[in-house]
Amino acid sequence: MTKFGTRGVSYSKRFRDTLQAGKKLRIFYGNLLKKYFKKKIKSTLKKKRPKSQNLKKIEIVFLRFFESRLDTVLYRAKFTPTVRSAQQLILHGKVYVNQQRVKNRAYNLKNGDIISLDFNCLNLYENHIITSIKWATPPKHLLINYRTLQILFLGNVESTNLSCEFPFNLRLQKILVNYSMQ
Repeated sequence: MTKFGTRGVSYSKRFRDTLQAGKKLRIFYGNLLKKYFKKKIKSTLKKKRPKSQNLKKIEIVFLRFFESRLDTVLYRAKFTPTVRSAQQLILHGKVYVNQQRVKNRAYNLKNGDIISLDFNCLNLYENHIITSIKWATPPKHLLINYRTLQILFLGNVESTNLSCEFPFNLRLQKILVNYSMQ
């Protein structure tokens, strides 16, 4: 162990790792366009906030936005195997929010919203629900009823430990800084 934290790690390697982490995050959230992703990062950073608010709070605001998207909630609730398949369910009109059909995959949920799935297409997601709920614990910001195929969005994303939800090393601070400078 050296006293220099970055010794042996070149600038180009750190830059490459940050770019790869950003790409993994975009792909994880349903292969979002770089332009859309960059726009959301800039809007998160531009929001007026007190000077005492540090980068950690900005990370929470950023993750809260993406974790409150309808496609992400369906994926986190284990109704679909991927975010992309959740987007397909939404686009085909099989998802309802507060008994209203929603076809916008980027629909942002509010506290207390009830998401329900169409029972006629139960065979599409029944097998995945059965295999995935054996060991998985749902996030704390979702109350899930697998019998009625409903999800109650509580909105307290901060109370959920999201670091174990990502299958890769999330370098969110570096990603936010990198995309805001481009």
